[in-house]
Amino acid sequence: MDFHDFPTIYGTLKRNGLVEESPNRFYPEAIALLRVKAAGHHSHAVAVENNRSVCEWDWMRLGSPYFKLWPAVLPLLSNVNNRRAVDYLRLPFKAFVIRLPAEDNPLAIDQQYFVRSILVSEGQPEATTTAESFSGSTSGNGTRGKPDPDLLPT
Repeated sequence: MDFHDFPTIYGTLKRNGLVEESPNRFYPEAIALLRVKAAGHHSHAVAVENNRSVCEWDWMRLGSPYFKLWPAVLPLLSNVNNRRAVDYLRLPFKAFVIRLPAEDNPLAIDQQYFVRSILVSEGQPEATTTAESFSGSTSGNGTRGKPDPDLLPT
């Protein structure tokens, strides 16, 4: 079964030949530019793009861990009662992607926009995570392996 991948801003720009530098250089520059824009003009769209950029970079530096959700599980999860306290829940990674199936995906907005993947990030985005945070392996169920050393902050 095929599953959708998460399209990062960097990956989209790179694929279209609009960026040449590494993610380790692209994201700090993009985040700095977004913060300059936010300081001069308060905008919800700029705040959303800043948070997305920071979360994407955190996710990439963790080795891009992901989990696939099979079609049979989606109806069960979409009907979960969220009125319970969730303080006891712990995410398996600080940031990860949930990849949804390319076929038989019941998650749609207004019956026309299908949710393909979801980037999950714990708490507030962390733009200044240190390399020591990435010393452990992220191998296991659904992950892509160890963090890419080229994406670790220097």
